[in-house]
This record gives sequence, structure tokens and C-alpha cells, in this order.
Amino acid sequence: MKKAFEHRVVRCPSDTINIIGCGGVNERTITELWGKPGAGKSAFAYNTATFFLDDYKDGIVKIIDSEISTDPNRLENTFMMDLDRVLIEPTLTLEDAYKSIFDVFKRLKDQQNADITVTDFLEDFEEKLAEKLIDKADIDYDLEKIFGATTEEQATYELQKLANLLAYNRQLRPVRPTPVFIIWDTIAASKPAKEVEAALAGDVAMNAGGLGNKARINEANLSIVMTQLSEYPVTIFVLNQIRKSFQMVGKGMQIVKDTSSGGNVLKHNAHYRFFFKDPKKVYDEDLHMDVGTLSMIDIEKSKFGPTVKNIPIWIDDTMGGIMVQREEAALVCKDLDLIKHHHGGWWRFKGEEVGYRWDRAKGQEEEDRYIIDNAEARLKCIDYLARHFRKNYRLLDTAYAKLGIAHGELSESDQVERDTRFKNFSIKDVLRNLTEQAKEGSNDEASLDIIESDDVSRNETDSQSTGEI
Repeated sequence: MKKAFEHRVVRCPSDTINIIGCGGVNERTITELWGKPGAGKSAFAYNTATFFLDDYKDGIVKIIDSEISTDPNRLENTFMMDLDRVLIEPTLTLEDAYKSIFDVFKRLKDQQNADITVTDFLEDFEEKLAEKLIDKADIDYDLEKIFGATTEEQATYELQKLANLLAYNRQLRPVRPTPVFIIWDTIAASKPAKEVEAALAGDVAMNAGGLGNKARINEANLSIVMTQLSEYPVTIFVLNQIRKSFQMVGKGMQIVKDTSSGGNVLKHNAHYRFFFKDPKKVYDEDLHMDVGTLSMIDIEKSKFGPTVKNIPIWIDDTMGGIMVQREEAALVCKDLDLIKHHHGGWWRFKGEEVGYRWDRAKGQEEEDRYIIDNAEARLKCIDYLARHFRKNYRLLDTAYAKLGIAHGELSESDQVERDTRFKNFSIKDVLRNLTEQAKEGSNDEASLDIIESDDVSRNETDSQSTGEI
């Protein structure tokens, strides 16, 4: 029998997301990253790509660059990516972007038809054969990287990398399909081909393909992408921009909310949705420049774990805009009262008597107790967070136990408390509480006005209009 699910994850630059995802986001999934400009969407995606290349030595990163904004120099020197394993493909239209994704699936399928296996290529390496395959694959790779390597370890890495590149380009047959991490930056900047053609012809581009053309294209193509994810180890991050949607209801009442562009199909099909919000620039008076951005992430949707709000992230501008996991775990612990202020500048972990400084003071020794920029304290914070989520999210504890993950292991009393709460839970109590809250709210005049307006909007369709700014 074919195994339905294999737990392979792509590590993220967020301790909290990795904790509730048993190591990261699941392989073979789609994640939508949306939110305000400058909130860290691209930095999050690029950092994840770096971890992917580190963890999957046979992996390839593909960037679908709809905004024509990808800087290879930044990828190499800020995010420390091996550019030989990064493919950047500018796309002009929405259809081109999907074609680029489908090309990945076709390559992974065609790999199985190659005559030479990766194992045979590595065991009986021949320079002439390598040159021939490089030429057939039409890739830019210098064999001097192998022969001129200063260490055996570096030579082995380069040889393995060449084999993986040839496998991705269908010249070698790998043991398993090549893992691929796709970043689509951004789906909002990808316009339907008919709109692009109309604009280039000097005509009006708006609705050139018909009303809702972009949503229809997304719906038709995403459904095919979803079917292929179960067959091939492809993980996709789709970056999206924020939109304001409004609705006029009844007596001129206007409801405004933030949403992402492209219709509802991506929201429905995405396995995860991360909302990036509240970006705040931090200004350094001495340097006369912004040194970083502090933002928040809301996990709005997760098909594999709990949803969490207000996860702090720090983008360090002095390091080129890379995400730094400096104090995220500690701040989340603080919000959950797992770290409590004791007195003065001292803090304590819940249930402990030992005090910690929040960060290292000037002249403080390395062995002194402090929380920020302390690897030992960070691991302790991760352990406390894992225990918190395992105790309050039963399926996560089951997953941790099956995978043999030790972080946050529950005591016997914690398990009894959690299981007792789970067994005593009744949906009837929840519905009863919601009914009582609704009755209490009905005494409020404002609530009555909203209900009345909603009734009017259903009966008088001419008074209702929707739009997107």
C-alpha cells in the first residue's frame, strides 16, 4: 500500500511556526504570504529558501519573478544562497507564471526516463561524460569547481551539486524526484495575457479578458497544481499584496476589510496563510538610518496545526534585510506568561526561581543569565513554547510523540490534565455560550441597527454594491 503521508518539512525563519509545524511548513504544500508593503514577506521567503538549500542538499530553488525585483547579489551575499541551485525566471503574464510551475512538474516526471542514474554518475565519474551532459542540459557550470576544490569535502559537495543539477535538467535519473522550492513574487503583479496584450497594443487593459478573468485563470490552474503536489516534492510560497475591499450595506453603512488579491481560489487552496502586519521601522540616531523593521505575523490558516497570532519578526537592515531570530521565542513566551517580570530588570520562567536579565548589560559576562542573544535561553524558550502548544493542542502532542521530537515533552500530570479537558469538552456548551452572548448583544442598539440593515440588504438588492480598491 502506498504511504499516504510522509512528514518532510521546509524549515522557516520563525521559531513559533517551526514549533507548531513540527519543524516547519509541510513539503508539497502552498503557502500564501500576504500583507502590508515592507512587512517582511520577501525576507521570510528568501530566508526559508536558504534553509531549504541547507536541509535538502539535492534541492533546487526556483523564483518566479513577476515584479522583476530579484537581486542575485542579495541572494548570494545576504541570504548566503548557492546561486548554482537557484533559478530566477522573470514572467510577463499570469499564464507565464503557471507555465513556469508546470515546467517544474514536467521536469520531475521526465527525470525517470533518463538512461544514467545519479548513483552511477557519481561512482564512475568521467570528465568527458560530465561535459557532454552539461552541454545537453544547457546549464552554466564550470568543472573547475570540482577539480580545483581545496578540500575533499568541497569537491564532494560540488560533484553532488552537479549531479543534482543534471538530474533536475533530465540528464540523470535520481533515486527520488528532486525537491523544489518555488517562490512566486508576486501573484498580484502577474496580469492575464489578454490585459498585457491590450496594453501593449495601446488599448484599455482593464477587463480586457472579461470581468473576473484573473480569478478564473487562477481557479483553472491552481486545481491542476494541487493534483501534482501529491506526486512530486514541490513546495510553493506565493507572495501576495494587500487590498481594501468594501461593501455598502443598507442605509449607507460601509464595511471595509483587508484582503489579498486574485479572488478566493488561492485562499481556499492554500494550506497555510501568513498575514504580515504592523511593520515598524526602527531608526538609529547615531547612524542616521533605519536599522531594521519589527513586524508581526498572523497564521490565519493552517491545515496541519494550530493558528497563532502576533508572532514578532525582526528584519535586520544592517545585514541586508535578513530575518534574525533574535528574541521572537522570548517575546512569544512573554505574551503567554511563560516568562514573567519578577522585579527590577529581572525575569523568571514560569515555575522557576532562577532570575534572568532580559538582555546582556554592558560588562556582563557570557556565563551570566540573560535571555536575548543567548542560545541556551532561546532553546529553553522553544521548549516552553513546545510544551504550551502540546498541552493545549492535542494533535500536536500526538505528532511530536510519533516523530520522536523531545521538545516540550509533557509530564504525566500535564497529559492527564489535557486529556481530561479533551474528554469533558462538549460542543453543546460552546453553542449554548454563543447563544447567550447573542441574546445579550441583541439588547445593544448598535447591534439592532446592523441586523436591520442586513435584512434590508437581502431584500433590496439594488442598495448593495461591492468593489475593490
